[in-house]
Amino acid sequence: MATSNPDRRQDVRDAFGRNGFIEVEFTGAPATFGVGYHRAPDGPAPDLGDRPLFEFVR
Repeated sequence: MATSNPDRRQDVRDAFGRNGFIEVEFTGAPATFGVGYHRAPDGPAPDLGDRPLFEFVR
């Protein structure tokens, strides 16, 4: 099934990386969805203040 939504999986993964999280695993290619997890490095998680890391938009 074709979709007009852009593939944002890499954007989400990059957002975690920019905020100090370490990617542990990602599975998804070549599907149009993915499952992955990141972990915070040793010590406290990065302070994101009041801003969300990302939001889901329908």
